Amino acid sequence: MSFTRNLNVFKKSNDLYSLFFVHLSLFKKETVVIECSLDTNHTNDGRERNTASIIVEPYPQTLDTIVSIDSYALEHGLYVVDDDNTCLFSHPDFSALLDDNLYGVLRNTFNDGIEVELSVEDVSFDNYRKQVTMNFKFTGEVNDFSPLVDYKYYVCFGATVHNASNSNYWGKLLIDGRSLLSEERYDLSFLLLFSAFDNLVTLSIEAIRGKFFSELDILHLSFGSKVSLLLNYYLSGVPTTVAHPVRDFIYNNFTELYDFRNAVAHGLERNITKDNCEQCLDLFIFMYISVNEKPQTQADLYNCIRSLK
Repeated sequence: MSFTRNLNVFKKSNDLYSLFFVHLSLFKKETVVIECSLDTNHTNDGRERNTASIIVEPYPQTLDTIVSIDSYALEHGLYVVDDDNTCLFSHPDFSALLDDNLYGVLRNTFNDGIEVELSVEDVSFDNYRKQVTMNFKFTGEVNDFSPLVDYKYYVCFGATVHNASNSNYWGKLLIDGRSLLSEERYDLSFLLLFSAFDNLVTLSIEAIRGKFFSELDILHLSFGSKVSLLLNYYLSGVPTTVAHPVRDFIYNNFTELYDFRNAVAHGLERNITKDNCEQCLDLFIFMYISVNEKPQTQADLYNCIRSLK
C-alpha cells in the first residue's frame, strides 16, 4: 500500500492535525467556568411549561482561542476555588444529574410534586468575537422559575484550547490557520498555513547556517533552494542526483504547492479549497518530521505519523 493511501486511511480514523498539535504542545486541556445570567421568556399567565433561552457570554480573560468543547455541565449554587484550584459547587436547591443521558441537566421536585428542569442543550464558541453561546431549556411554570434565580448558575465545560505558552511563531500561525480552516475561510487559512511552513523553513535554515562556509550565504538562497537544502541536509546528505524516497516525495509536494501559492499571491488563482489548506498542513508535518526524525523511507515517515497517537 502506498504512503499516500496509508496516510488517507489513517486520516479517516484519526484527527491527524489535532494529534500533531498536541504533540507540539500547541493544544492543552482546560476547564472553563462561565457565569450565566438566566432569564425566562414565559408568558405572563404562567401556564406555559417549556421555554428556551439563548445566552451569550464573553470568554474569561485568561482564554484566547478555543479549539473544541469536549464536554459541559450546568452547575447551580456557589462557585469557589479551593487550594488545589479545583472547581467546587454547592447545590442548595438542585442535585446535578450528570450521567451519560442527563449531562448538563439540573432537576428539582417542589413540595407540590411539580418537577422543574433546567438544562443546557448546546454550547458553541466564536473565537473572533471571543464569545460562548449557550442554549438553555427550562421546563416548568413561571412561578417555579423564581427560586432558580436566587443562586448563580455556571456552565462548566472541558475544552481543548490554544496553549499560549508555546513561543514558536509558526505555532501561532498553525493555530490561527486551522481555526480559519474550521470556519471554511480557506483563502486566509491557506496563506497562514503556508506562512507557518515558511517560518519553519527559515528557522531551520538559521539553525544550520554555521555548518556551511560563510561564502555560501544560505540565508539568502531562494525559498525553493532552502527547502531543498534542508531536505538534503537532514535526510543523510543524499545528493540531488541520487533518488531519495522521502526527500523527493516532500520536495515534489512542495513545488506543486509553492506554484499554487504564488498563483494565489499574484491573483492568478482564487479557488482555494479545503484540500489546499490540508496540503499545507501535511507539508508542514512532513518537513517537521524530516528535520527532527530524519526518516529514510516513506514507511519511516508514515510510522512517525502513526506514532503521534
